[in-house]
Amino acid sequence: DNNSLSFSFDAITKKNSMLIIDGRPRWETRYVRNLFERDERWETRSAIAGPGANSSKLPRGDKGDVFPTEKNVLFGYDLIVLGEISTDLFEEEEIEWIVDFVTRRGGGLIMLDGPRQKFREYAEDENNPLAGLLPVKWREDGAKRLSPKSLRLTELGKSTTALFLEPQPERNLEIWNYAPKPGWVAPTESLPGTEVYLEALIDEQGEDVVPLLVTRPLSAGRVLYAGFDGTWRWRYEVGDKYHQRYWHQVASWIMEQPFAVSDEFVAIDPGASTYRPGETAAIRVRVKDREGKPLDDPEAEVEALVWRDGKVVATVPMETNTESGGLFRGETPALSPGKHLVTLRVSGYGDDELLSNVEFLVKEPESPELATLTCN
Repeated sequence: DNNSLSFSFDAITKKNSMLIIDGRPRWETRYVRNLFERDERWETRSAIAGPGANSSKLPRGDKGDVFPTEKNVLFGYDLIVLGEISTDLFEEEEIEWIVDFVTRRGGGLIMLDGPRQKFREYAEDENNPLAGLLPVKWREDGAKRLSPKSLRLTELGKSTTALFLEPQPERNLEIWNYAPKPGWVAPTESLPGTEVYLEALIDEQGEDVVPLLVTRPLSAGRVLYAGFDGTWRWRYEVGDKYHQRYWHQVASWIMEQPFAVSDEFVAIDPGASTYRPGETAAIRVRVKDREGKPLDDPEAEVEALVWRDGKVVATVPMETNTESGGLFRGETPALSPGKHLVTLRVSGYGDDELLSNVEFLVKEPESPELATLTCN
């Protein structure tokens, strides 16, 4: 009666979507676009404009390789890759849309710097809203582009699975140490409250170091600054092996994780499909108002009801802030074994309007006999 093993899995049925914006069709963004276009799990669009591009004006529209003409269309993307493009090509409200995409929509933004140092111009312009998204500042010594001697993962980077080019930690460090180094790096310093994952050594002694991959959580979303390009060079003699793995992992890391279920007004995610007895579930929900916009009412009361065996076993108050983009978070008490159901209660909405619910299972670990199948 113990010759069976139960398991659960999560299936993501919605394609991820990416918008690439750059000021010229440089090799880095070309390779990134081609990589994700070949992946059936992604929908990829790119809007290229500026000196060296086919168009001096940012292409706009509703379909194809264009920048959206409506904010809600932009908010439909999961990830934006922003390259070295002049903000003069944007309307003022479009820049605000990008900021809101991160801070209110909860989307992911990769700021992919280039040798023309457009992000430096962002940082030096106090009136540029995009400057507030940057997790770095430029060095005061006036340095332009720097030539790195080598790359080095920080201690935080060594433990970040998104940066595992090989599954074995020792082998992963070797790959990063010997990866083709970029031809340039931006002379930056990380800002307080940010996290650095990858560095460039400018001298052999390792005394002059600049951050290359820096993240910054911003309200609902997340920003990754990359102070270099040229990852397409990692394809030398190995094809897609490392280049593809890096970009897929980084994209999934920075973009907002999909919610398990959603309807017209709410989206719910229980954190995991399976928990152990005594653990707590981190519940994440996003609430929209009746106009389809993120609920930003600080007075709104949102509660997650946790059910087991047809009874409410926990009422979890969900917390938020005015800049979260309608994102609420809460944590359950310690869980007991059994199948659990999560529903929502939101002030101003009837129970017949909030249709979504999500299940998760709390169970003891399987027998050691089932963990090691060669055991009798």
